[in-house]
Amino acid sequence: MNKHKVIWSAVLVIIVVVIVAFGIKQRPESAPQASQVKIGVILPQTGDLSVTGEKMYNGVRLAAMDLPANVQLVYEDDHSDVTTGVTVANKLLSVDKVDFLVGLYNPDEVKAVDPIAKAAGKEIFTTNFCDSSFRPLGNVFCGYPGAKDQLATAIPMIQKRNLKKFALVDSNSSFGIDSRDAMKTIAEQLGAKVVLNDFLPTSPTRDYHTEALKVMQSGADTIFTATDDPSDGLTLVKDLYNLGFKGTRITFVDTDDKYLSQFGASAEGTFAPGITPSNFAPDFTAAYQAKYNVAGDYAGALGYDLSGALRVRSPRIIGM
Repeated sequence: MNKHKVIWSAVLVIIVVVIVAFGIKQRPESAPQASQVKIGVILPQTGDLSVTGEKMYNGVRLAAMDLPANVQLVYEDDHSDVTTGVTVANKLLSVDKVDFLVGLYNPDEVKAVDPIAKAAGKEIFTTNFCDSSFRPLGNVFCGYPGAKDQLATAIPMIQKRNLKKFALVDSNSSFGIDSRDAMKTIAEQLGAKVVLNDFLPTSPTRDYHTEALKVMQSGADTIFTATDDPSDGLTLVKDLYNLGFKGTRITFVDTDDKYLSQFGASAEGTFAPGITPSNFAPDFTAAYQAKYNVAGDYAGALGYDLSGALRVRSPRIIGM
């Protein structure tokens, strides 16, 4: 399965823009001690999205080691749940009095927290991908490419395999709908036909056998699934594998090898399009390896670089 990696140069440009937007100014040599700055960090450290959230959290913690004394990060775990995300955002804004929010790795969570942050006059710098529904949200900044740009990396494979019949089965959520629409556009532009367009049913037992049968009966040569919980999409793919599906499997999820191992052979050969591979900055690569004894990937780099808006290599402060 292909690994997702972050486009370092693109994220760096985003961070420069955000730094300017937040009004970071050079502190004069004679300036008095900087005022306290609080940053609320909301990430899924537990729950369905914790595979990615924990890596981002590690990246943020790594960057926090270099922050000046006047900058305080206040961490909250949203448990991969929108309702909890709203609760902790309210707490950060009203009790902790943070200056802005970082994280919120879920489009629906970003949209739910947006009016709360906007009413408080605070911005959100989200680690979530740039959902098209964010466009009217004036105080939300994205540090992650959208579905259209990420799924475009699948185009060479689709053309090479001459895929013509797509079954789209996705979560009924902002992430699922945005991803579905992007893949539908790509398929149709390449002359392919969508033979099934369905939402994955809510199933506490993750029994998606009926949905897998629909895919088989549609005559699809390709299954595409984008789900909020990676195990939903991978379980559907496993059901198809057990039914003898011979077509191409494309799933738009964030996972790692340890997570994939529970799905065994069914996960092998599944294509996971994502951000175009690139090299990470040497300081991140060395620091992440030294602290966690593993190589950093795009999620850790994104967490590290989001805090790069605060991370100090010269005497700067935020909003002062």
